[in-house]
Amino acid sequence: MRGGAVRGRAGREQPRDGPPRRDRTNLSGAELTGADLSGADLSTVENLTQEQVSSARTDRTTQLPPGLTRVSPA
Repeated sequence: MRGGAVRGRAGREQPRDGPPRRDRTNLSGAELTGADLSGADLSTVENLTQEQVSSARTDRTTQLPPGLTRVSPA
């Protein structure tokens, strides 16, 4: 995803019966350098690393899994 944009939740349809589904997307090895993660809800993704987050663009509305932190722009 070099230079790509990832915003908000994936636009997948939710099942009509039962509770909404929360996908656990696996980002192991994903190239996020320069990706725009502003406003993205990544709170349920799996295998996201601090290195991946640090190489992408985030803002105060980006939601990350526990243990990861947004990096302020220099």
